[in-house]
Amino acid sequence: MSRRKKQNTFTKLLTFLILSLLVVFLLLSNLRIYRQRRQHLSIIDQLEEKEKELLQEKEKFEKKLEQVHSEESLERIAREQLNLIRPGERVVVIKIEEPEKEVATEEESSFWDFDWLFFR
Repeated sequence: MSRRKKQNTFTKLLTFLILSLLVVFLLLSNLRIYRQRRQHLSIIDQLEEKEKELLQEKEKFEKKLEQVHSEESLERIAREQLNLIRPGERVVVIKIEEPEKEVATEEESSFWDFDWLFFR
């Protein structure tokens, strides 16, 4: 073979090798980018789900706030927590007495009662 042919073959082989390495590099880079994209899409889905939950919670709190600012709610809070009454009303308190337990004093308890308690 002539020197020119050898050089031409070497050049073609080198070009093929360089192009092959470039293709492999591009494929690996594309694969890495694809994985990152999938990961980011997963994170986006999670965040969108969290956003929906937070919006529902916000709506729930807004409804609760509207209820708290209603006339009936304010009156209920004033009556229950602040013990306020309307003019002309009277407060009636019903006191339920519990039966008192009999407690033995030292004078009434005997030595045997103490001994019995000691050996239980």
